[in-house]
Amino acid sequence: MMSPARLHALLLRQGPTFVKIGQFLALRPDILPKEYCDELLKLVDRVPPFPSAAATTIIAADLGRSIEELFDWFNPQPIAAGSLAQVHEAVLADGRRVAVKVQRPQIRERVERDLRRLGRLVRLLRLAGVVTVVDSADLLAELRRWMGDELDMRRELANVERLYRLNADNPRLRIPAAFPNLSGDRVVTTEFLPGVPFSELLQHINRGDANAVAALGFSREQLSENLLWSVLQQIFRNEFFHADTHPGNLLALPGDVVGFVDFGFAETIDPTVRAKHVQYLAALYLGEPETVYRGVLEILELTPQSDVDGFRRDFMALTRAWNRDKDLPLERPGAHSPLSAYMVGLMRSARDRRLGVPPEVLSMYRSLLTGETVAHQLGGSADLRSVGAAFFASLQYDQLFQLIQPAAYQALFLDVLGLLRHGPGDLQRILSDLAAERLTLHVKTEEEREDRRQANARSGLISAAVIFLGLAVLVSGGDDVRLFAQVRLAHVLWAAMGLAAAFLLILWRRLS
Repeated sequence: MMSPARLHALLLRQGPTFVKIGQFLALRPDILPKEYCDELLKLVDRVPPFPSAAATTIIAADLGRSIEELFDWFNPQPIAAGSLAQVHEAVLADGRRVAVKVQRPQIRERVERDLRRLGRLVRLLRLAGVVTVVDSADLLAELRRWMGDELDMRRELANVERLYRLNADNPRLRIPAAFPNLSGDRVVTTEFLPGVPFSELLQHINRGDANAVAALGFSREQLSENLLWSVLQQIFRNEFFHADTHPGNLLALPGDVVGFVDFGFAETIDPTVRAKHVQYLAALYLGEPETVYRGVLEILELTPQSDVDGFRRDFMALTRAWNRDKDLPLERPGAHSPLSAYMVGLMRSARDRRLGVPPEVLSMYRSLLTGETVAHQLGGSADLRSVGAAFFASLQYDQLFQLIQPAAYQALFLDVLGLLRHGPGDLQRILSDLAAERLTLHVKTEEEREDRRQANARSGLISAAVIFLGLAVLVSGGDDVRLFAQVRLAHVLWAAMGLAAAFLLILWRRLS
């Protein structure tokens, strides 16, 4: 079997595009074993810069003005050079420092050529036993999508603008402001963030010089915590996140703030998927495996080839391991926490059992797991277990606070008005059909999930309607009203009517 070090060296020999591909594989613990991911995460995307004359020519052609017109000062020496682009520092006429990212000449043609060669590398990895659970065609498709996003500078500009808006007031992380008027098809200009790359901090630590991090003014513990919190924040609060959290794309800023750069790959999380993850992670901590299983199964994509029974067996085994190990200390620095090991196991089982994992879910898990890996490599004790518990407690508090805001009741108020207007007629028709034995509920032998939900909701609506009608008759019963008004039972009846009305409203909304 090819060792992690040999794979590292092989990718370096293949050229800069394969270094970028190695970074992608480093972020995929569902595909590669952890020791390979850790080794590939050391790949630093440093290649010789292309001539500054070519860079200024591309900038002028892309933005339609000369360098002298665009910037008060432009550094011809790049401050960073990668396989796809390089970055130059510049100063605007108003004195603001900016980072100008310029795409390499003919890079699109180079990437397309290397992607055609990539098929041989994937087959080699399978033969060497490094990659075992993923189809070669699926992996190639994911890599093509990832590289395509990396080369789309217009998309990168949109990503950084959106992330900046969502995180402008966050004290733990920093997204640079974008300059759309200084960006184009091959150029993206953003605010310059004066920080130290995480890759540089890790080099000090790997050389055994951990004190150098403190000498630079940073706390490894606080940086680790802020990194994990920042990733959780983007995924579960913003529902839009930086999906390439490689150490070269992370900066340590003053005050242990985490700066993000290079926004070629970002993902949106569907609100339903995000809500399901919040629910199943909460159920996981509460020890409710059936709730977790249902939540996971709703996120995954089933096909005729899916082995659901096999996945359930894997799931239960992983959950037992989680319950056994969740409170244990980590075996060694850099080891997977029980929660991250659980997520890796679920992803690998899903692939092995032919359950589809949506791309945005893969990206989410990749960001979470890579964030934890980098946090451990920094030497901090923060992990997804500890930081996640605090984060989700904060998230639930914020959600509860939002529920008591007046704006949260607007939609409910409109629904109540609709129920008051149309509900009596609908209720009368339901009760009339019930009395005349015209009301039927169609039941299928093999029900789909939605069919079962609709049938249960209709049954509940009938029951709630009958209860509501009976309570209404009691409360509105003429002389009985005065009797009820003199005893506490009236309060009970009115409260029961309110609950029944609320239940009716919920069921009515589900059926509408």
